[in-house]
Amino acid sequence: MAKNKLKILFCSYECAPFFKRGGLGDVALGLPKALNDLGHQARVIIPKYKQINARKWKIKIFRRNIPIKFGNKIYKINIYRTNLPRNRGVAYFIDHAIFKTKDIFDKRSMERYVFYSKCVLDFIRWEGWKPDVIHANDWHTGAIFVYLNKLKKADPWYQDIGTLYTIHNLAYQGKGLADYNKWGLGPEDFKNKKELNLMSEGILGTDLINTVSRTYAKEILGKQYGQGLESFLRKRKKDLYGIVNGVDDEYFDPGTDSELPRRYDKNSISKKRSNKQALQKRVKLPQEDVPIISMISRLAYQKGFNLVLDIMPELLEKYDFQLVIMGHGDEAITKSLKELAKKNPKKVKALTFFGSPALAKLIYAGSDIFLMPSRFEPCGLGQLISMRYGTIPVVRRTGGLNDTVDQVRGKKGTGFVFDKFKAEDFKRAVSAALNAYQKPAKWKKIVKNAMSVDSTWIKAAKKYIELYKKIN
Repeated sequence: MAKNKLKILFCSYECAPFFKRGGLGDVALGLPKALNDLGHQARVIIPKYKQINARKWKIKIFRRNIPIKFGNKIYKINIYRTNLPRNRGVAYFIDHAIFKTKDIFDKRSMERYVFYSKCVLDFIRWEGWKPDVIHANDWHTGAIFVYLNKLKKADPWYQDIGTLYTIHNLAYQGKGLADYNKWGLGPEDFKNKKELNLMSEGILGTDLINTVSRTYAKEILGKQYGQGLESFLRKRKKDLYGIVNGVDDEYFDPGTDSELPRRYDKNSISKKRSNKQALQKRVKLPQEDVPIISMISRLAYQKGFNLVLDIMPELLEKYDFQLVIMGHGDEAITKSLKELAKKNPKKVKALTFFGSPALAKLIYAGSDIFLMPSRFEPCGLGQLISMRYGTIPVVRRTGGLNDTVDQVRGKKGTGFVFDKFKAEDFKRAVSAALNAYQKPAKWKKIVKNAMSVDSTWIKAAKKYIELYKKIN
């Protein structure tokens, strides 16, 4: 693909700020914005869920009654449209009754995202806007490749559209039973002959594959991280790449962040202390000059909460620090965190919910140390955001955590890294961070190192452009 300026259609089930459930929502906003900033034409297309506030985001009707052939029936959809924030590209929204549900992952979720995939392809044909590359993401878009490979045989218009499939988390695969008649497909259209698995259709049906860090791209080739799809991934090994996600450097910028009590940058790190005091006041912890350790995460086994709960009682006795954890999820983890906070009311605050974005940024800015002891982590955004705010990550050496955090050695490095998923290893890393904090000159240098890391989407977008241009 020799074009200097490309047209890219970014397909995702979510896109911030319109509808966001996870990290993919941030990618679906940040990457297209950066691609447009670099002079390309990137557009996003997601379902129009009933939870989306059309008035707030100025989402307006664009096309009405577009016919979609789904199986033996013709359905009508509407397309809504708005601009990405700061006019950095176009976002389309597919409007149909199947997307008007309280729980998007209910018993109809398979049908919902197969229908979404067909709508994407029929809409661009009907509209006449032909992308050079369809960039599809995770299992929700896997059926795009099933339909597109079939359409390429029947309609020359589709034949030279390239495809990139990005795996954000291999653990979620879109498994189920096929409804061939309703979908207008047959067993012969699927490349995975063993089971219906939409993630595998993306892996086997696309031109190129990438995942969201170099280390995770290697890890998923083996049984430990391959989630049962390692044989398919090894088959496509020469087409598999790793590109670390970026973060929105406009939204996550302590130097310009109007939601912080006090702004600061790497040359005014001392001002960060005001945000610590504001955080302590906000979560009702004593306003003491002690390090704050924080964690913002889904409360899930994957995120290493068993390690956190194993080591904290001992560390809270040995060191003088405060712990702030915010997240929602597993009931057993929630209960254990609340018990830890009850036993240590002046040291621990367990916010077992996902608070406002402003509260999350206050935690990033007001903390000193940020924990990500993940069992596996395809990329991770928390460590990238925490470093932008000068909050030093403690991470396990896996996936994107390995690619983005450099072990502190002397006054070099950006964080503290441990290898084995064991409580003792994690405890040593947290202890090393707390000990380093007690040396102000050294700690200030580590903070400055972290805040100097280039984690912008522009950097990542340039690598994606290289991938797009590899597609023939």
